[in-house]
Amino acid sequence: MDGASSNVVISNSRGQFLMHLRDFKPGICNPGRWGLVGGAAEPEEDPERTARRELLEETGLSGLPLAHLGSYVSEDGPVSAFHAVWDGDAESLPVPEGIMFRWFAPEQLALLHLADYAHRCLRLHDPALRLTDPAAVVPAGRWTPWEVTGELAAFFDAKAAHLPAESRWHLQVLKIGEEFGEAAQALIGVTGTNPRKGRSHTWDDVTAEVCDVIVTAMVTLHRLGVPDPAGVFAAHLERTAARTLAAGQG
Repeated sequence: MDGASSNVVISNSRGQFLMHLRDFKPGICNPGRWGLVGGAAEPEEDPERTARRELLEETGLSGLPLAHLGSYVSEDGPVSAFHAVWDGDAESLPVPEGIMFRWFAPEQLALLHLADYAHRCLRLHDPALRLTDPAAVVPAGRWTPWEVTGELAAFFDAKAAHLPAESRWHLQVLKIGEEFGEAAQALIGVTGTNPRKGRSHTWDDVTAEVCDVIVTAMVTLHRLGVPDPAGVFAAHLERTAARTLAAGQG
């Protein structure tokens, strides 16, 4: 059927749920949100076959018993939900699409920015789960820069979980210096004073590199464990502006 899709709610024996962080990029549905394994049906494919194919393509898993949870109709077409139990390591899964897989306890799900379909399918699995309505998280489905950089920080921390926290902080602060160096290199490239490459960059390149410096600094505030990075930065900006503007008026 046109627009049909299937999704799989995967849990383990500890009661955790396997969630998939989607890419944050234009042109895809639910960018940057936490979703489930699943996707659109191919021609002449029934819902369970779609679910098994998507499982194999997105995780490499096959042969898991699937229990049909139910279905609903979205704007795009009918959506079928299934449940599977798997006790493996989320870090061991291939990630051909999106950013990563991660296990979450039921009480953590309310803290996630869920894809619309994930919210509906998890509700079919267990209506008692505490979930945050995706429509209530950010108006019009858009994230703020601090929410995006918070997700990036969580991703980097997960990848560097084998390192002590203090080592992760040190490396992240040093990363700001690296990005600043890239911005300086772009500026040199614009002026044509690079002894090997001459004029190698444009002002658009400089702008992009400066943006990378800002993004890296924002991620750093998150990774340092600052309780309210956005609030801390806003307060610091107000103090800096007040001091600078007061000096200019003196």
